[in-house]
Amino acid sequence: MRRSDWLLPLGLAALAACQPKEDDGPTKDDAPADDAVCVDDATHFETKVWAETLQPVCIGCHTADGAAANSDLVLVPATRPDHLTVNRAALEDVAGLERDDQSIILRKPLGLDSHGGGKVLDGEDDPRFQNLVAFVQRMGTPTVCEDDGGVIDPSAGLALLDEAATLRKAALILVGHLPTEDALDRASAGGDDALVTELWQLMGEDVFVDVFVERLNDVLLTDRYLSGTSAIGIFDDTNYPGVYWYEAMSDNNRSRNAVNDAIAREPLMLAAHLIENDRPWTELLTADYTMVNAFNRRAWGLADVGPVEVGHPESERFHEVTVPGFKHAGILSMPAFLARYPTTDTNRNRHRSWFFYKTFLATDILTFADRPIDPSTSATHNPTLNDSQCTVCHATMDPVAGAFQNWDEEGRYRPPENGWYTDLAEPGFGETTMPSSAKPEALAWLAQQAVADPRFGAATVRLVLDMYARVPLLDATTAREDEELKAALALQDAFISEVATELADRGWDIKYAIERVLLSRYFRAAGEGEAVLGALTQ
Repeated sequence: MRRSDWLLPLGLAALAACQPKEDDGPTKDDAPADDAVCVDDATHFETKVWAETLQPVCIGCHTADGAAANSDLVLVPATRPDHLTVNRAALEDVAGLERDDQSIILRKPLGLDSHGGGKVLDGEDDPRFQNLVAFVQRMGTPTVCEDDGGVIDPSAGLALLDEAATLRKAALILVGHLPTEDALDRASAGGDDALVTELWQLMGEDVFVDVFVERLNDVLLTDRYLSGTSAIGIFDDTNYPGVYWYEAMSDNNRSRNAVNDAIAREPLMLAAHLIENDRPWTELLTADYTMVNAFNRRAWGLADVGPVEVGHPESERFHEVTVPGFKHAGILSMPAFLARYPTTDTNRNRHRSWFFYKTFLATDILTFADRPIDPSTSATHNPTLNDSQCTVCHATMDPVAGAFQNWDEEGRYRPPENGWYTDLAEPGFGETTMPSSAKPEALAWLAQQAVADPRFGAATVRLVLDMYARVPLLDATTAREDEELKAALALQDAFISEVATELADRGWDIKYAIERVLLSRYFRAAGEGEAVLGALTQ
């Protein structure tokens, strides 16, 4: 099967052709850029202006936390459910501003009118520039197309697993065993409603949490500190004088390993705690506590509250605890997480900032600028703060890097004696500068900003897709040159936005996101459809 043969019935090819209304605006022959089919203004903005021009060229700077945050044009990322509506309105506002009888959105991309980003398009013949020309023309003469009344079914033409087959596949992935015959019969007889009930039964099993944690580690990678003493090494005896308590034990090797592994597993045990107790997923970042068992409890310098014995169930059970004097911020402040994503005197927490954005806000800063940077071309003083070649990334990255300022390269709480670097942007998030009063608890402040951002929901859904569907996700960079991929990206983003919105409405129960992913075509595509879906996103 050719990819195009599958995409058309799936609804991923170009939007269906529609006929123009008589005497109701321009006909298809009058449309500025589309002479084969009638394309309405909203569709033109989505498929041409947004997908081909704004997202790949402009959004790296023109965002609330970008280098052009103070300009007239501030765009919102695709992770916001209403990004097309908001960005179209923003562009229309700016397009109405003129100089020398020409819209400024047709001047600045060519380097005119002191555009801070310089010349970003190749000239008036550049197709991306022509998209903007057509956008301005359409503002004066809107294009209205006749609604054909059809509804495109995103699953039409794609072979999907039936309810029983979906349950069988889901059970193996969720809990590592096959469902019972009775469960399969109930799913077959009751359709998707019954399937949902069976999925939640599986997610209620203890082993579900164990498997979830294992899959989450594929993202966080904090289990690298298991075994040996690598996690204990994070807890130096200056900050944590009780860390070596195991040396006095007769079974000190076993106790040492138990201490080490407890420290290493704090981030994953927080995730397990949230699922087991139906706590909101936002606490992954905002929890004002850490997770301890009897072994790392002593390492934190806390008094015993039960037996401390290797192999004892009560000794090995994790529970939440707030450490006096410690500035908790979910996994962000956990030593194993911070040590896994270290910093240096020159990196200045930028690696931590990149991982934070990519994992928890579905934003890969490294895609903001797709051109190579030659440091010898910048004559600007402090280029990461003042040169647009650098600020395209650093204007977003560096404020969040500053929010990690209190934690050293080994993940220990060590606020800088002389404050944060003055040659970097002020610590903050987006347009918000961190208040001085928040700096002692900078990560907790950052966590609250992040979970209130629409991108956090999108990142959570993307995480679940990665953990359970295992389908590589599209982004604007990979889909840039392919019309079919751009259409597939639009449907993928619509699915993510929808689930993210519902997830927030349901109190951030991540099991709901798992349910939606397991019911989706990304999980249920079968046979040749599964192969094509995988090939599409490679």
